[in-house]
Amino acid sequence: MKLLILTAALWTAVVTLVVLVWGTLLLEPAALMGALAGAIHLAAVAVIRPVMNDEFKVIMTRFLIGMGMRLGGAFVWGVLAVTRTEIFPPLPTAVAYLGVLIPLLFMEIRFLK
Repeated sequence: MKLLILTAALWTAVVTLVVLVWGTLLLEPAALMGALAGAIHLAAVAVIRPVMNDEFKVIMTRFLIGMGMRLGGAFVWGVLAVTRTEIFPPLPTAVAYLGVLIPLLFMEIRFLK
């Protein structure tokens, strides 16, 4: 789990630095959205890891719960991008959220072994 936390923090830092292309004012919102994506991914892995050796139905139920959490994070991003556009500009914060979440999602199988 320590490696997963370190990887999530590293991706958040990298993507936050990439978002600096849009300006230094976006450092905090990008870091917040990256941290949200990392926290959601940590929670999703914590939900599915205990049942990895159970039957397929149980694994898929937990997997869908994790995907629902990720979709919930996208919903939070959407609400913030619509209601607080001056603080959370849509494109940079979407890049931060998805830029952390998608690589972690592809690396998830490595953390479940």
